[in-house]
Amino acid sequence: MRDRFLRIAARAWHRIKYADGWKWILRSNGIEGWLQDSEAYELYRLAKHYTPETEPVVVELGSFKGKSSVMLAGGLKEKKNAKLYCIDPFGKDEDSDEQRKIYDPILARDQRGLREIFQESISHSGLSHLVFPIQGYSFEIVRSWNVPIDLLFIDASHAYPFVLRDFESWFPFVKPHGVVAFHDANGIHPGPTRVVAERLIAPVFRSVHSAGSVAWAQKV
Repeated sequence: MRDRFLRIAARAWHRIKYADGWKWILRSNGIEGWLQDSEAYELYRLAKHYTPETEPVVVELGSFKGKSSVMLAGGLKEKKNAKLYCIDPFGKDEDSDEQRKIYDPILARDQRGLREIFQESISHSGLSHLVFPIQGYSFEIVRSWNVPIDLLFIDASHAYPFVLRDFESWFPFVKPHGVVAFHDANGIHPGPTRVVAERLIAPVFRSVHSAGSVAWAQKV
């Protein structure tokens, strides 16, 4: 009885605080990953309000099990011919230390492949029609990329050289007035934090906004 009451109370609180995004936050909360509610809602809001109503293109670098992907896709769901490209190696981080410390223990708990888990997350959320997973490292995929981007979310390897490389190689595809967003740019992770401080600046970008550790700015 108490657990049921707590679930109802949590649902009511989300409905008040996160308005139109609360259902997606609850779905995202059922997926393993690293994303606070305020950060999840910011991604939903960016996809919904900062991309065009027709044929928006969002690119996510680093998707893991789909926790943030569900929020981005949720924001795109009502738009015409929307596409979310989720680029991830799905199981092998290029940073061997991160792989050993973080991902290997997680992967050892589940016999399924990470891409299969990701696709289940997307399918159970009813978003498969607009999510396009691309397996591979971001620096490999960009070599043949030619699609203009409305919203770029960078959340792949967090070491400074890797984050800077992702920004510099993908940023040229972002449209004028498009948005570039980073996860973990809150001072705890020096890589994303430093790239935001060095690159999301005038005259190329408007002012930086943040929610939790998600930082973003709009291209001038």
